[in-house]
Amino acid sequence: MKRTTIRPENVHQAALLRLLRDGGRSRAELGDVVDLSRSKLNVELDRLLELGLAEPDGLAASRGGRRSGRVRLARDIRFGGIDIGATSIDVAVTDGELNVLGHLSEPCDIKEGPAVVLDRAIELLGKLSRDGLFTDLSGAGIGVPGPVSFAEGVPVVPPIMPGWDRYPVRETVGQALCCPTVVDNDVNIMALGELHAGVARHVEDFLLVKIGTGIGCGIVVDSKIYRGVSGSAGDIGHIRVDDLGPVCSCGNSGCLEAYFGGAALAREAVAVARSGGSPYLAERLAVAGTLTAEDVAAAAAQGRRGRDRADPRRRAPGGPGAGEPGQLLQPRPSDHRGRRGQARPRAARGDQKRRLPQVAAARHRKPADRAVRTRRYRGCHRRHPPHQRPRLLRQLIIVGRPPWETNTPCFK
Repeated sequence: MKRTTIRPENVHQAALLRLLRDGGRSRAELGDVVDLSRSKLNVELDRLLELGLAEPDGLAASRGGRRSGRVRLARDIRFGGIDIGATSIDVAVTDGELNVLGHLSEPCDIKEGPAVVLDRAIELLGKLSRDGLFTDLSGAGIGVPGPVSFAEGVPVVPPIMPGWDRYPVRETVGQALCCPTVVDNDVNIMALGELHAGVARHVEDFLLVKIGTGIGCGIVVDSKIYRGVSGSAGDIGHIRVDDLGPVCSCGNSGCLEAYFGGAALAREAVAVARSGGSPYLAERLAVAGTLTAEDVAAAAAQGRRGRDRADPRRRAPGGPGAGEPGQLLQPRPSDHRGRRGQARPRAARGDQKRRLPQVAAARHRKPADRAVRTRRYRGCHRRHPPHQRPRLLRQLIIVGRPPWETNTPCFK
């Protein structure tokens, strides 16, 4: 791989490249969203064209005057992505707009150490290069399953990564690929992906929880990743929930991951299969000799489809059955009952209709009556907060009895 030195020269060019990453735009559209004068904007865009980071993309639709020229990222820009998991390595190559052009994956144990794992990741990227997907990279990103000091580009006391503490991951990979490199926690990168082009694209604050071999959480606040002081803000998998719980892969006991991680799900699946609780898991265990979290997910899907076949009504949203999403929308039996759980008589609704003339009369009281009502109404502050008083007063009037004629305690 040859060295590339093409990079944005200032923060304005970097900001324009980030905007163009979502697709080509006209110069007029870019001027609407950046805090630059028209002349300064054109100077920076022309410089990006000279550097080869951007290229013309025709003319935009007229906005009432001269048509503005469109600009997009250069088509030959390539980025590399490396996802290092606890039991596998995934690498991918994308274009400037982050469309995946190629992807490779292979199993790998992260406990083999950083030198072995990173060499294998770089070799996988080399295969994609030999396939003709790229000649050089404009940048690379690496995700690891543990806390990371983002500023330094090194893992910091990762619980399930022995030998990785303070290892110069960013420097090692950057020198091998000859391009700028960043390192972050893998769940943080997943959260950025959802923020950029996923279900959280229009959300500024959210949590993304990953349950796989390990458990992690990506925290996004104001459209930015929150990492905490040491980079471990979202490392929830090793929070201890039970001092006497099972031993976790990090060496501690009772971690959240020890109960709900991939290994824990597989362990529970084996116990269920051997006890005869799941014929599907028992069959898979007899064939493969072991079970994984994927088998648990497949068994859950099999069980769901079996219930759907047994009871076709479950297929419809809101159908009967425990756990149905639509069941939450069904009214509870107590919603149609009186104060003591007895059925409310239908005559009560007719009584309210017959009392409508009284309601109209109650709205046209004499000034003296209104003064009495106000004086009696002010005495209810001990029983009801202010925002409930108008509603309570309105309810009392609707049933045909002014509040000063009732035995309601707050109006005494």
